[in-house]
Amino acid sequence: MFEAGTMVVYGKNGTCRIEEIAEKRFFGQKRTYYILKPVHDQEATIYVPVDNEEAGRRMWRTLSREEVEHMIEKIPDVQDTWIADDKERKETFQKMLTQGGRKELLTLITTIYHQKQRLTRRGRKLHSSDEQIFRAAEKLLYDEIAVVLDMDEKQVQSYISRRLKEKNSAGSADN
Repeated sequence: MFEAGTMVVYGKNGTCRIEEIAEKRFFGQKRTYYILKPVHDQEATIYVPVDNEEAGRRMWRTLSREEVEHMIEKIPDVQDTWIADDKERKETFQKMLTQGGRKELLTLITTIYHQKQRLTRRGRKLHSSDEQIFRAAEKLLYDEIAVVLDMDEKQVQSYISRRLKEKNSAGSADN
């Protein structure tokens, strides 16, 4: 169980703060809820029943700064899982986006990014559905990274690129 004040990632809502844990009555039923405030949408309030296992599987604590840095270092090791069949890919990627965790988001971003690079070299573009999933996965993951590293979400991509170049340069210098 999480405590009030904890930063969590909640499904497609992104990074949220648990404002409080309280009993509320909805539709005539009294239950205990996590009351979440999305970090980048202070107007929204999300009520998540504490006893709802399905909802609980979509909520996890935010990473620490060290965990974020470690995740960034591991990006070059992420496997490209491109699926050639459009329908199968769309279903699989959508499931990874809605039900997966950080590893799945990172896999989506990396896989679609690599495909985009391959298509660009051939003068082609991604399907719009792939582009939408790419943007949604980026938003969710970058939202958390921005909160953890205390930076603007727009700075995350360049930060990751810079860290990977630094790692690559350091690796080249070791050889």
